[in-house]
Amino acid sequence: MVNLLKSSAFGATFLLLAGTMFAAPADNYTAPVANPPRAQFAQAGTVNYVEGQVNLDGQALTQKSIGSAVVDPGHLLRTGNGKAEMLLTPGVFFRMGPNSAVKMISPSLSDTRVQLVSGNAMMEVADFQKENHIQVTMPGSEAVIERRGIYEFVSNPPMARTYDGKLQVMMGSRTANLFKGDQVALVPDNPKLKSRSFDLKQTEASDDLYNWSKLRADYTAQANMSAAENYYGYGPGYYAPGWYGAGWYWDPYFDEYAFLLGDGFLWDPFGFGFFSPAYWGAWAPYNGYGFYGHGFYGHGYYGHGYYGRGFTGRPGGAITRGSAAGAAIGGGFRGSGFGGLHGAAMGGGGFHGGGFGGFHGGGFGGFHGGGVGRR
Repeated sequence: MVNLLKSSAFGATFLLLAGTMFAAPADNYTAPVANPPRAQFAQAGTVNYVEGQVNLDGQALTQKSIGSAVVDPGHLLRTGNGKAEMLLTPGVFFRMGPNSAVKMISPSLSDTRVQLVSGNAMMEVADFQKENHIQVTMPGSEAVIERRGIYEFVSNPPMARTYDGKLQVMMGSRTANLFKGDQVALVPDNPKLKSRSFDLKQTEASDDLYNWSKLRADYTAQANMSAAENYYGYGPGYYAPGWYGAGWYWDPYFDEYAFLLGDGFLWDPFGFGFFSPAYWGAWAPYNGYGFYGHGFYGHGYYGHGYYGRGFTGRPGGAITRGSAAGAAIGGGFRGSGFGGLHGAAMGGGGFHGGGFGGFHGGGFGGFHGGGVGRR
């Protein structure tokens, strides 16, 4: 995870200056809305998304099953003409292609094991801790995740592929490590586990499960933004009621569980941003996302801006490395805080507002190049 407070002296300088401009008499401050969100947590094995024909131990799952259906140890999640997403440890998504089946072996945070019974599956590991042990078992072989990344597994014939990260595969007494762009056939006629490279760009373009997983990664990143804003927005400070650190938190706006970090932010392997509520509340406006609405304080000195309702809108699209570096971000935040934060970056046209003269690309040099916290 990246901590902007530690990595950007410029960010600290700008925050101090912006804090001075944001200062206002206490009687103009509007307290956060009461009735904070009630936290709902997910355990490993929770089904987070279904599409088409999906069943758990023969019982059909629908959109209404999302968040409530759990694959307990020994139970089987199966897809027909459909796909499914299952949550493992916080920040780890297990996604199944059509005509696939997976059995939960162990859902423990420190010992997470699943068995790919048939078909194919992909794992996105957005967050990985040294205490994690995440293992996928296939017929006659095993694979252990070694770091953050994107991995694909096929049962017949058994095969493992690494799009990004590091994967350790084992078959019999043999062990091999797969890095970005490596794949290995886990079959008897490859007893030495000789791996070979594959064309990343071509495979990413043609692999249906990869593209579906990337699209799901986009949506889960948006759910993270929504949940981070939601939990931060109801708190008296950085730590809102119900937020207890890293984990899976239910987001009612996306009707799925969102991954929230314990602190800071990170880029997932697909390049989407994930945030903690504290980081989102403290840094999101400065990290290249806006001040585009009607100035710092709406149309006037206070207006509908920061000292109004704050971050009340919903994110308009996932934040990527490119957007955080200065590009417009989807539909923006569409809220009333900071005059709406309509999604343009701090660079480009600068602070297009009325407050403080608008800073039309001139104030602070316009902050061309993405603003504070460029990664």
